Amino acid sequence: MTFLVPFLLLSLAFAQVQQPPPPAPDAAATAREQEELSRALAEAGTSPVDYIRALEQHLEKYPNSPQRAVIEKALVKSAMDASDDARLIKYGERVMASSSGPDDLQVLDRLTRALLDAGGPENAKQALEYAKRFEADIVKMRGGEPRAHLSAAQWSQDLDRASSRALVLEARAEGTLGDAAQAVALAAKSWQIWPSAGAAREKGWWLAKQGRNAEAIQCYAEAFTIEDPQSTEADRAQDRRR
Repeated sequence: MTFLVPFLLLSLAFAQVQQPPPPAPDAAATAREQEELSRALAEAGTSPVDYIRALEQHLEKYPNSPQRAVIEKALVKSAMDASDDARLIKYGERVMASSSGPDDLQVLDRLTRALLDAGGPENAKQALEYAKRFEADIVKMRGGEPRAHLSAAQWSQDLDRASSRALVLEARAEGTLGDAAQAVALAAKSWQIWPSAGAAREKGWWLAKQGRNAEAIQCYAEAFTIEDPQSTEADRAQDRRR
């Protein structure tokens, strides 16, 4: 199961700590910490909730663990698997604040959505920053080589879809912060890059907020009819009601 993947990352990270040349003076303490964490995670079994609890209890006992950053990344992945938005926000923001390399776009996407779902202007402000960071990372990736054995065309399409998602998130954040006109413009740009139910739905929502109901109806019709695997039957039913 996917929530067990962080366990492999933790094991590898601890192994690297134990085998530096020359041996660190606290190698024995690090080894004991690894053994204790490995035992706790094994006892957690396949329960994502127990897995998260074991990681958190470990950090409580070892707040200065040399692998704290790795453990927090594992907590973010586990929170995503468990659909635990509160912990995703708590640990995701820490991971993003300390990140110095390329962002994990899946984490950035989910974290931004979690903040927007949580509501409130402060969460929306932070979500807007992450959405712009998401968009900027995608721009950087366009200059690189295709990943995961994708063709150039497939890679370009994947980046277009990701860029479209980032703009939808920006639109929702801007609208939540009171700029409905900017939200409409960003959602329209998202639709131009990659037509999706999410882009049409977001544009329709903020058009309706401005009283532009005729335009909003057209957007909801597009959201309802477009073929989009990310749009569920419940989403379509809601679009129709609106």
